Amino acid sequence: MKGSLLKIVLMLFYISSMSQNIDTLNNIIIIDETIIKKPLSIKFTFELEGKRLFVYGNYLPGNITIDSDDLKKLKSKLTEKIEIEFSYQTYKKEKPYFYKYNIDYKKLWLTDKYTIIKLFNLDKRKYSKKYRTSSLSKNYAIGIEGYSSSIPILAK
Repeated sequence: MKGSLLKIVLMLFYISSMSQNIDTLNNIIIIDETIIKKPLSIKFTFELEGKRLFVYGNYLPGNITIDSDDLKKLKSKLTEKIEIEFSYQTYKKEKPYFYKYNIDYKKLWLTDKYTIIKLFNLDKRKYSKKYRTSSLSKNYAIGIEGYSSSIPILAK
């Protein structure tokens, strides 16, 4: 009985996953010199024909998966200013600590062979001495390396 139930659940999951067309973006997220290996939920915010829209993707090391129809919206010639947003949890002295990131994302990176997003939290002395933020509202430095274009980390 348990085996049959498991087969039914797996079959429903397979059918459900087949009904969605998923695309993959080759992205690596590095926070404080560590490749993020935990799954993350990624929120894409963008403007399309004067409307502010949101779509969601999932990050696993090396990839962001996103629904094909959502990716088409992001790639549209009418799409303006794309941002990605995600949260990350780490521990300081055995207590959970949450970081929230909001990053300008170039449309070019949606089709690039790879994009490496490097983040350095400036609440850590090691990084606050070396880097600076591009915005007063952010407490982290950002550097992005793509196959076609890059944004350097701002040094002090």
